[in-house]
Amino acid sequence: MTTTTDWPAGWTARERVETVALDRDAADDPAEIADEAGVDVATARAVLAGLAEDYSDTRWVDDE
Repeated sequence: MTTTTDWPAGWTARERVETVALDRDAADDPAEIADEAGVDVATARAVLAGLAEDYSDTRWVDDE
């Protein structure tokens, strides 16, 4: 992967990691995601864990 260095000014680590993870359609390798997002691996893992928790509570209309 190529590290992205042109993130919009003010974007947080969470925004960068989330963007990379969602663009890749899989959050399977925190090290690769960290590299692409320009953050350390521990930060990427923490953000991915937070995203997993956030999305675990999502209810879809067809789930009812």
